[in-house]
Amino acid sequence: MASPTRGAVRRLNEGNCCGPVNLQITSLSKSGDGKYAHTCTDGLESICGVLATQLSPLADAGSLICMKSYVANKIEGVMKLIITELEVLSKSWKVEEQLEVKTAVDDPMSGVEESSPPESSGNGDRPALSPIQALNPYSTQWSIRAKVQHKWPKNSFVPRGQSSPVSVFNVELIDDQGTQVEGSFWREMADKYYDNLEEGKVYYFSKFTVKPANKNYATVNNDYSLNFGPRSEVVLCEDQDTTNMKEQLQATRISELPKYLNRKVPVTVMGVVTSVGAIGTVKRKADSSEVVRRDITIVDQSLRSVDVTCWGKLADDNVRAIEALMGQAPVAVVSSCRVTTFSGLALTTLSRSSVSINPDSKEARELKDWYQREGSGQPVVPIGEGLEGVKAGAGSGGSSERRLLRDFHPSSDNLPSPDAKPEYCTTSATVVHINPDQNLYYLANPENNRKVVEQGGRYYCEFDQKYCDRAVQRYVMLMKVSDQSGECFLNAFNDQAEQIIGVPAEEMAKLRTSEPSRFNALLKRAQWQELVVRVCSRARELPQGDVRMRHTVQNLVPLDFAAECRLMLQGIHKRMAAKA
Repeated sequence: MASPTRGAVRRLNEGNCCGPVNLQITSLSKSGDGKYAHTCTDGLESICGVLATQLSPLADAGSLICMKSYVANKIEGVMKLIITELEVLSKSWKVEEQLEVKTAVDDPMSGVEESSPPESSGNGDRPALSPIQALNPYSTQWSIRAKVQHKWPKNSFVPRGQSSPVSVFNVELIDDQGTQVEGSFWREMADKYYDNLEEGKVYYFSKFTVKPANKNYATVNNDYSLNFGPRSEVVLCEDQDTTNMKEQLQATRISELPKYLNRKVPVTVMGVVTSVGAIGTVKRKADSSEVVRRDITIVDQSLRSVDVTCWGKLADDNVRAIEALMGQAPVAVVSSCRVTTFSGLALTTLSRSSVSINPDSKEARELKDWYQREGSGQPVVPIGEGLEGVKAGAGSGGSSERRLLRDFHPSSDNLPSPDAKPEYCTTSATVVHINPDQNLYYLANPENNRKVVEQGGRYYCEFDQKYCDRAVQRYVMLMKVSDQSGECFLNAFNDQAEQIIGVPAEEMAKLRTSEPSRFNALLKRAQWQELVVRVCSRARELPQGDVRMRHTVQNLVPLDFAAECRLMLQGIHKRMAAKA
């Protein structure tokens, strides 16, 4: 029959007790701050402490418990026992009936299996190491050994009511049990450790505080997060063995994503990439800078698919790497992304998101084997199908599906209002003509790219009503493009026009007057290029009152024939699956 572990309290007081131990709760009461204070005994000695709130319904005074997760720390000179995980062995265990009375000849350690003390860091001032799983808010004397899995960029902000900025950056830590936790470095600690901490290296972290994690912004599955303040210490660990410090993949199945709609909780998904969309850009309202975006479509064993929009570096680097593996059933794990209602249901990456390609895990290998063995031939249903959401193609994101140029010319009855939001789409087309007599460029303020006019040796900008001393030429080009369905005129601004012509606007302006033959030759050389173009289409009202469509190039890349072949094959497979 189970009984208290004799001598356990003494070992707890000495700081060399680890592993599960049995104690009896002799008293349990709720204190004024909402915590539950307890007194436990091993039949020989007693110890006081705190019981985690969520455990209070499990045990009562008199219960015999097995402590599976706990920590003993000195608080104001008195050893306190904090219990975070337990199993109730008996609800009413009688000490006097089950435990021998201690005598002078009793060995308090008799019957107790020897167990090794907690791992020591080798620093006498640093507390014994604890696993991340055992961390709780009831102590500030923690010390862990963990690898920096991810380090996010350092940011600064000015708190309300203050004038000086505050620095902060976040890290994702993982220990040798595979448990992850997020940590935040604030103020001087952010400035001190940001350049020193490196992803993939192992460190000792001490004297931090533990607080409940904000699930709306957490990147890992942990109830707590860490705060590193002025007392915190970080020391590089000499033992850099990270064999066991591997992330435990806990991906959400695509079929379960609808339950996360209208919630800010980030999710991690894993799937086989079945298609990669074209590159697009979106302008930030804050500074008018362009952010690259790209969509991928993934599918898992639930035979559901979902579109994932990747932004910035993820779209440039990771999705480009995925595109090179298309045809080999690449598996992608997208962590910390958010569920949106775009096109019914879709996913979008956040600043803390990461994309892993073909991770070395059992789940990823099983998913790839399933897809190659049977999944690729089965019909797949988009997870957003049937859900209320935003019309595909509306808004700044737009659809990644290819459209023909004949779709760019709606009938007069279907013309949108000039006040309507622009539509974004992707098309593949060939440049067939660039008129050399058009106004190919304009004088611009180099600081904001706004149009200026020369006045008295200086340049005046009507937009901000200011003068500048220098102006530059920037492209504003109209070109005719064609595909198998028809023709269309597209407007291209400086970056896109320079990509097509291959020469800066400043140089073209000089050639137009000094070497017109070379000027015309460069425009002819730019024709007959085959491009994949991201287009923004919106209606505008002419002075005569007529409404016309204006199509502007947002982004373009040269046509990749291998990628085009894969895209056509994907379309064929989708049609065959739909008919099956």
